[in-house]
Amino acid sequence: MINIFRGILFSFLGLMTACSPLSFVSSTFSTLDSSSQERGLGGYVSDGELRTRYHFSLFDYDHKLFYYVKSNAYEGNLLLMGCVPTEAMQEDAVRLAWQVPGVKAVVNEITVGNYSNFSQTAKDKWISAKLNTLLLLDSRIRSRNYDILVVDGTVFLVGVAKSQAELDAAIEVAQDISGVKKVVSYVRIITNFEESRRKAMDDGRPSDAEKRRRLRQEGRDPLKKNTSIKE
Repeated sequence: MINIFRGILFSFLGLMTACSPLSFVSSTFSTLDSSSQERGLGGYVSDGELRTRYHFSLFDYDHKLFYYVKSNAYEGNLLLMGCVPTEAMQEDAVRLAWQVPGVKAVVNEITVGNYSNFSQTAKDKWISAKLNTLLLLDSRIRSRNYDILVVDGTVFLVGVAKSQAELDAAIEVAQDISGVKKVVSYVRIITNFEESRRKAMDDGRPSDAEKRRRLRQEGRDPLKKNTSIKE
């Protein structure tokens, strides 16, 4: 009964927080087509679980922390954002993040001070919406691989890029938006192997790298010289 009540209360507070001065985080993360991202569906589900566990941990420890702190999870990494009144609360938020099972790394972007007013919150939402639209319309950028988060005029880009040129283009687009104070990138460049697998998934057939991997598992490495054949 207690767990049911906690779940209802958690959902209710989540709705309240979405209207609070700290609702800086774009809804992009929860609405992305996860199966089309480079990290794949499995990565998305795992990250979603990490984020949920962390939010429950914040709520159980201190309701104020749950209100102040926002997070994004990507490939096992937890990015913490928001503004808290004291350094002690900041330390508690980081400590609780490290205690979540499965977390590989914690990136602390929480500031200490007074949270922004309603006007800044509205600006953050506008920046997030505009950047999402611009990335979607930009042919240089695979927009579905980016999570966009805006906190007090700071744009956080999280995800993967197919190349450095694409990432530079995404950062440039964000910097040109009115009201953006700075752009912080937590985007990594996709590897050649990941890119070949993505293309293979798009084509519906295994990539050359995937074929070689399967052959090696079967003990038939195509890159090794066949010593059984006499010269």
